[in-house]
Amino acid sequence: MFGCRSVPLVLCLALLASPIGALAQTGERSDAFERAEAFYRGEGAARDLDQALALFEEIAAAGGVNAMIRAGTIHQMQGNNAKAIAYLEQAAGLGRSYAANQLAEGHANGAFGALSDPAKGVPELERLAKIEGNDTALYFLARIYERGGPLAADPAKAFEMYESLAGRGYVRAYRSLARMYEGGTGVEVDSEKALEFYRLAAEAGSPASIRDLGALLIESGQSEEARAVLQEAVDSGVPGAAAEMYNAHYRELFGAASRKAYGERGLKQLAEDGDVPAMLYVIRHHERKSRRIMSLDLDKVLANLNAEAEQGKGAAARGLARAYRTLRWLIPNSRKKHAALVRDHGDIMGASSQASEQVYSLYDPNDHSGSRQRVAEYLETQEGAAYVSGALRLRQIEQTAYVYFLQRELKALGGYDGPINGRATRPAMQAMLAFCTSAEIYDKCIHGPLVYGTSVEVLEALAARKAGS
Repeated sequence: MFGCRSVPLVLCLALLASPIGALAQTGERSDAFERAEAFYRGEGAARDLDQALALFEEIAAAGGVNAMIRAGTIHQMQGNNAKAIAYLEQAAGLGRSYAANQLAEGHANGAFGALSDPAKGVPELERLAKIEGNDTALYFLARIYERGGPLAADPAKAFEMYESLAGRGYVRAYRSLARMYEGGTGVEVDSEKALEFYRLAAEAGSPASIRDLGALLIESGQSEEARAVLQEAVDSGVPGAAAEMYNAHYRELFGAASRKAYGERGLKQLAEDGDVPAMLYVIRHHERKSRRIMSLDLDKVLANLNAEAEQGKGAAARGLARAYRTLRWLIPNSRKKHAALVRDHGDIMGASSQASEQVYSLYDPNDHSGSRQRVAEYLETQEGAAYVSGALRLRQIEQTAYVYFLQRELKALGGYDGPINGRATRPAMQAMLAFCTSAEIYDKCIHGPLVYGTSVEVLEALAARKAGS
């Protein structure tokens, strides 16, 4: 168990004291918890994490363990990592396994920023996963193997763990298996299997899986069933389903049954009203003139995304960062706004997206030499999927800076002794091919070690090699 070493003693003692206050009675705590949940989820009104946190902390002070977990979660979303750890440690110390799982996962994935301790988080997850009935810890561990990070990515192992969980009826594993079959991660692409597991997850009550099922049915050309599934999801109030439905109509993905004008109106209205999935769609559409909704109030959408990011919603922060990158010709001071967003809300984007956006923020097109060094030094501090994602963004920005980075990495591993200059010279290419041979991916690299598909393989191999060293 993680102790109070990572937080100030005064804070730790205050949280662990759990004084009995105005909410001492169980019934009062229950009513207050429901009000706090409504603020947390945005039920009946706009989401208000500050109001939710105030109530959860009051309930936690009166001994409410679930409120301790919620308070820890909100503090983590808002970047208050010391308080997040303290609340989760308190709940875990009172025997709540979910808090112990969340605490271990946060440390393992670096979700607590500088206070994260992956060296303890991963073993703790492994210990918890061995406890009978603690499938959540095994699920968290599988996600780490799927995505990489403190452990070298091993999608095949993650797939096996998800299969084991699915065999025991663990619903979240259904969606993970569906996603892996859909994308060919750790297993061969199999749309039928993906549909099967999305259906299982949807039948088990997973709202996101209902939406994902509809989206995959559209991709599979089963538009009639897709429309029925999405309409059911909309009628049931599944988050994101309305945006998916309107977008499908707008993109005419339902074939002859599509109503483009209806989809455009609905998507525009949802986006301007602050629906995050709809906002993400219209931002993507705005990047292409042929798909742009000309009457869209872009400033309002950007303000909505910013408000959601301020409330700790990672998807909104990622969407806003994308807008600052891809719509910079429409957004004044977009680079400065992007840098401020990454600085203030990078922690809620997820490690891979944060690394990718940080690379964009660090690279100044007017200072190529200094930029490539800053980015390379930053990437050297990253691991796993974040390392790969950040390096791929550098490749997208400037190819010579990407080659410069690879030269540095190969030289650090003892596989290159030429100049580090960003030039794809024969010695540099030979060093890359030699690395590919040692990493057993030469059959991919022979088609060109700098093309996108091969770059992914090379970077994943580099991340694994660095993790092993």
